[in-house]
Amino acid sequence: MTDPKGPETRARMRDAVNDLVQKVKDDRAETQADREAEEQRRRAHERLKYVWLFVAVVAFAGSVAFTVPRMRAPIRPPTGAEAERHGRETLVYAARLVEEFQRVRGRLPNSIDETGVSLPGVVMLTRPGGWELSMQVNGRTVATLALRSGDDLGSFLQGR
Repeated sequence: MTDPKGPETRARMRDAVNDLVQKVKDDRAETQADREAEEQRRRAHERLKYVWLFVAVVAFAGSVAFTVPRMRAPIRPPTGAEAERHGRETLVYAARLVEEFQRVRGRLPNSIDETGVSLPGVVMLTRPGGWELSMQVNGRTVATLALRSGDDLGSFLQGR
């Protein structure tokens, strides 16, 4: 009788077992490499989140630094000759309002607000025989800008 477990069969079985053991080792190594790669991807993703958070914080801080001063003074007030020109135009407008009020109602308004238009900074004083309009800035009267009834509006606008 021949031995079914002869040297050839044993060698094939040993090779099969060795192949199986090697395959298990390779699978474990591959699984470990996959875990390490996944861990590296997770860490990289985590770092990227912090980078984007930093960029967002810097962008927000920059926008606040840019916006806050403009919110406090969204329109820069005119200065110098431009401010005087705007003041003169405002006083001429107020004078026309007062004259129209006087023409329609037959009397002078008690204040510039009685004309129906609010003009902050414009002060009206009633004088015998007429009125005087002047500008106030921060509660102080601007001495150079005063328009009296009877003054020529064109000359006043030109600064004469």
